[in-house]
Amino acid sequence: MNSAFARASAACAAAAIALVATPAVTTARTAPSPGPSGPARAVAETGAGLSASAAARRAAESPRPSAAGSDRLTVAPAPAARLSAAAAADCSAIGLTENLSHDPQVTVSWSDTSFGPYRLDRQRDGGTWKTVATGLTGTSFRDTGIDTHGLFGYRLVAADGTPCESVVPLSMSTYDGWGLVEAVTGTYDDGLQAPGAMMLQDEYALADDTTLQGVDPAFSPDGRLVASSVGDGAGHLALAVSNVTTRLRERLVPRSSPAVDALDAEWSPDGTRVAYTEYTADGTSLWVLDVRTGARTVVAGSAGLVQPDWRSASSLVAASAGAAGPLVTIPAAGGTPVPVAGTDGARDPEVEGAALRIWFTTDDGTTSALKVLIPSANNQVVAHHESTSTIYGQIRFSQTADHSTRIFWVEVDTAGTRNDPSDDTFTIVEEPASGTPDATPLGAPRDGNRAFWGFDVRRQLSKGTSQLALDGNSDVLALDSKGGLYTYPVTDTAQLGPRLLTGTGFGIYDAVLVAGDLNGDDTADLLCRDAAGVLWLYPGRGAGKVGARARLGSGWGSYLLVDTGDWNGDGRADLVARDRAGVLWLYPGTGFGGLRARVKIGSSWLSMDSVFGGGDFDLDGTADILAREKATGYLWLYPGNGRGGFRARVKIGNGWGKFTQLTSPELIGVSPVVYAKDATGKVWMFVGTGDGRFDNGATVVVGTGFGTYRIAS
Repeated sequence: MNSAFARASAACAAAAIALVATPAVTTARTAPSPGPSGPARAVAETGAGLSASAAARRAAESPRPSAAGSDRLTVAPAPAARLSAAAAADCSAIGLTENLSHDPQVTVSWSDTSFGPYRLDRQRDGGTWKTVATGLTGTSFRDTGIDTHGLFGYRLVAADGTPCESVVPLSMSTYDGWGLVEAVTGTYDDGLQAPGAMMLQDEYALADDTTLQGVDPAFSPDGRLVASSVGDGAGHLALAVSNVTTRLRERLVPRSSPAVDALDAEWSPDGTRVAYTEYTADGTSLWVLDVRTGARTVVAGSAGLVQPDWRSASSLVAASAGAAGPLVTIPAAGGTPVPVAGTDGARDPEVEGAALRIWFTTDDGTTSALKVLIPSANNQVVAHHESTSTIYGQIRFSQTADHSTRIFWVEVDTAGTRNDPSDDTFTIVEEPASGTPDATPLGAPRDGNRAFWGFDVRRQLSKGTSQLALDGNSDVLALDSKGGLYTYPVTDTAQLGPRLLTGTGFGIYDAVLVAGDLNGDDTADLLCRDAAGVLWLYPGRGAGKVGARARLGSGWGSYLLVDTGDWNGDGRADLVARDRAGVLWLYPGTGFGGLRARVKIGSSWLSMDSVFGGGDFDLDGTADILAREKATGYLWLYPGNGRGGFRARVKIGNGWGKFTQLTSPELIGVSPVVYAKDATGKVWMFVGTGDGRFDNGATVVVGTGFGTYRIAS
């Protein structure tokens, strides 16, 4: 337990709420050919490129429709919203604002009630205006249950039907995706003498209280779960594991006795175990929880150790409970602790990923220091920062889209009085890979009744069902005729970037799909089926690479596999499959690389010759499925209900029979997309709007020369 976290604190400085501007318009350029190793890529020249608003997009290059019949390719465009300046003049200054939070929800406020009762409309990325509330006589409305992906805005309509002021399109953008929680902060309620609400936030917004409670929180590697210490009602702390998405507690961990405090949770690299400390009046010991089974075991030989972190899947580093003791390493299965030279008095050990550098803090009562042990330099210990007026605390790491590492730590400003915690101020500081430390808004705001106690940040980029490259954008996967599998990252200008070799020898598989993060390590994985019907999982490793395959099961030869992402809303990637009889089955993911017992979710699907996951295509917060009807070429949207079922299907296009392959990644950027390969080897990108339709002005050829390739995303 870090003593700095137990000190009462003043609220951190308020963070600015940003994210109200529409991303800049870019222009797509013709991409160079990658040479003989792969298909040529070309993007049609456009005047405006792909802007954030559908109304601002213009057609780049569209398939030429045939003379007549079902061959004609059509998409259902969303009518552009036009607000007359003259009509809105009477109530154009009512002070309309909106504030995004993590529930997810948006609070829309206004200052003038004289034109009410009002109607509130919402628009998604240039789509149609939809009414979300009527008869509003107050000055605010909370719009709940929305998807924070994409761009959306609001307008208020006066009682006489006059549209009033509209707000600028808003979205939740973070370093590692759209709308994903980046940080969690624990609080302790001084009044209740118990853990308070944990706060979740992204990089650019104030923290929001949640229904989850706890101190000393720690994200799982995929950001889906958070372990924290919660009150037991008797003045002690127990370890709990909760789901960030559903806000539900999944496991409350038993303790050795009621008089035990469980703290210092740290996740194993594969997300299957949590190491933590049990504090008693007689001493301390380390324990390891198996998140899958709930089994917990004491680490033999760990008496007198605290604050564990994982050096590898089988080894821990920990601090000594005694103030002057060094860090030690110890096998997670138990063994003899080995002191780490040069680390006397160390606290808060944190291992920096693959580099295996060990960061820690020291404090001799006069000088506090942030230090790092560097294995590549003969275990040299270097003081990174030192101060006599600031106490350094807990250390965490995360990554940016360019794969550089960011380090975060706690700074406690003692206001010159080390022995008086009443005037201490806590700040979470960030230092990029190259740059100077800077205060962050993480953990702010807090009210005066709660003290700061621990934080964590997401450690990887957003997984996404298609993010094999982990560059923050969607990818297109292509398998050539020789069995070479390549990842083509899609750039910010809608081009296919330089391809990455994912692997060779994949010609033995008759089905290859990007299945999302099935094993819980925050990287998209591959599912491949061989000619014998055996299903294999290839764990993603980032940069387009995959690890050694693992067998998932046999008997899959008769199924059409669909990569749906999280279909049932439990925060885990799932698999949907259609059998020979046309029955659609859901195979819920375990979150640890396995699949649970199947559940029937549909029948009569044989009329569809292409069925694929559409991510959250209609931006309602739940995964969807897209399907092409063989007889008509119609493209249908089957919206998911977030509980493993469907809502009523919607026809979203004609003439899609001309394409040989269709695929769609999980929503990562502003708008959902569908990639379609035609008979000439061109790959088209069709951009969707926020109401489950396509934008005719955002149809782009993103690649050519893919005639002999199979594509997926």
